[in-house]
Amino acid sequence: MKPTSIAMSHFIEDFNLMNAQGIVNFMADVEIKFQNTISKIKSEVFILSVNPKSVDSVNLLNTEISDLDFPVMFQSGREVFSYIDNVCLMIIGNNAENGRYVVSLFPEK
Repeated sequence: MKPTSIAMSHFIEDFNLMNAQGIVNFMADVEIKFQNTISKIKSEVFILSVNPKSVDSVNLLNTEISDLDFPVMFQSGREVFSYIDNVCLMIIGNNAENGRYVVSLFPEK
């Protein structure tokens, strides 16, 4: 797997998240901000990059997140990925159900 966005690439490299088989799957503290609400949940995260289409996909695998009526999959191009060096990956988006939202992924050390 080769990430297509610069933010995603730096995030994966800085936290050493890719295993020897090229898979990016890790546990993270997830902070979700939407509608004046902040939720903090621990989740397994799976990242997939589709290079011919230049799309990075972030999938949150904790079912508690969908119980909040919140999306569990995010894609570059639809959402904005931003990386704060050695801190977290931020996913910024907007949809009809939740309005503007920010999801921050803090990988476990």
